[in-house]
Amino acid sequence: MARRVSGWIAGVISVACAGSLLLHQWLPDGVVRLVIESFLPWIGVPIALAVLLAAIRRRRFAALLAVAAAFVWAVVVVPRALPLESGTSSPDITIVTQNLGSDGTAVETLISELIAEDPDVIVLQEITTAQKQEVSDLLAQGGYTYTAQASTVGIWSTFPMTNGEALSLGMDWDRAVRADISTPSGTVRVYAVHALSARLEGHEARNEMLAALGSELAADDSTAIIVAGDFNATQDDTGMSSVQSSVSESVLSGGGFGFTWPSSFPVARPDHVMSRGLTAVEYRVLGTTGSDHLGLLYSASVD
Repeated sequence: MARRVSGWIAGVISVACAGSLLLHQWLPDGVVRLVIESFLPWIGVPIALAVLLAAIRRRRFAALLAVAAAFVWAVVVVPRALPLESGTSSPDITIVTQNLGSDGTAVETLISELIAEDPDVIVLQEITTAQKQEVSDLLAQGGYTYTAQASTVGIWSTFPMTNGEALSLGMDWDRAVRADISTPSGTVRVYAVHALSARLEGHEARNEMLAALGSELAADDSTAIIVAGDFNATQDDTGMSSVQSSVSESVLSGGGFGFTWPSSFPVARPDHVMSRGLTAVEYRVLGTTGSDHLGLLYSASVD
């Protein structure tokens, strides 16, 4: 009897996990879908437990279901964890993005860590009023003399920058800014974004903001675009679909899932760098300290 019950448990887990991987975008928008989409790669853990339970209890049908679920996980999740193929081209632009986190962040240390990566462009989010002057001074001292800022987000560049513009994206206050960066290989339009939070009790405003960003990107005829920041949504989140229809995200240079939050034990990636009209040369998570987010570095060549 215990073997049969164990087999049923393993089978139910397997079917539920496979269904979540394949059909999560069709679930009603709410807490269940948000949790599943935020931590989709981790569905591999209960699948592994189902495989183990079916094997221990020697339930053949349950084992088949578990193996099938593992196959679905491998097809859906594994490709994004493969390493970026190393190319021969040198980057035309290198950008880092970092959520500063809070008023308590040691700004000087964190900015120093970002500058040490020697990027051409630095994108920051969640800059408090108390931090603004210190952040600008530190970046100017590091050679980032061109800037475009709006509310709590900003872009700093060593390359000349023009056409800075704040974007409200349907909100009551600006949550993004864009500007044109003049690289030696041509102009790259950079968007810095800090989306509204995805809360369990509701995230309609975040979805509306991301949809507005998607519309901006679809209407933007720039030949080279980079969109970077804290989207408060993972790449599996259905709310990201309108953005992802215009720009795409590279796999990481060293492979893996690139979790950036929380920095103490990362389990999800709400931070992204997506692009259009560029080819990734390097993309990796930074070991930045002081914030509850880890930073990202993205290097690319203009197509």
